[in-house]
Amino acid sequence: MKVYLTALSTVFIMSAFIVLWGRSKTWPTLLTSLDTFFLSWKREIDHHRLMSVLIEITSLGSATIVGLGGFISCIAFILSQQYLKALLILIGSCSGILGTYLKKWIGKIRPENSQGYIFGSSFPSNHTLMSSSFYPLLYGLIFANTFNHFNLFFFLVSISLPFWIGISRIVLRAHFFSDVLAGWLLGGTIAWACLSVQ
Repeated sequence: MKVYLTALSTVFIMSAFIVLWGRSKTWPTLLTSLDTFFLSWKREIDHHRLMSVLIEITSLGSATIVGLGGFISCIAFILSQQYLKALLILIGSCSGILGTYLKKWIGKIRPENSQGYIFGSSFPSNHTLMSSSFYPLLYGLIFANTFNHFNLFFFLVSISLPFWIGISRIVLRAHFFSDVLAGWLLGGTIAWACLSVQ
């Protein structure tokens, strides 16, 4: 029971930190500078094929892909009678619900001239949050307590996917760097919390 409370309180504390950070009227100077720096990438990288690839990468963090992956994984864990893993992957794949409520509460505007279909406010990045909670969690649940060269590949994929999804959100001007950073932090915290109760 103590492990569950620790995991839940960690997610709650990180969520509270994200809310305070997002609702702050005076952003730290470093984050404001980084937001401006990364927004300039879109002006420098304006190649049509690269933008198409980035749109495909960003879709890997969408609610549709993460939700479908979570549903299929949950069914697979249930069929193999691993009910705790099924519940944990369901929590990880539904992390976007928390992100949606945080977005509504914080209400930060998005960058101008965004590429692709976007809606809602900007902070935190839901694509980054969902991918940061789902992909590492899925890896941890499948390959728990085993590690070899084969697993190393999947570990690197589970870590690099959220990274590249976050970068694609910045370059496509769907989010500021600070939005993506908040998504990485909260998503990683949710994944860690779920893995710690396993």
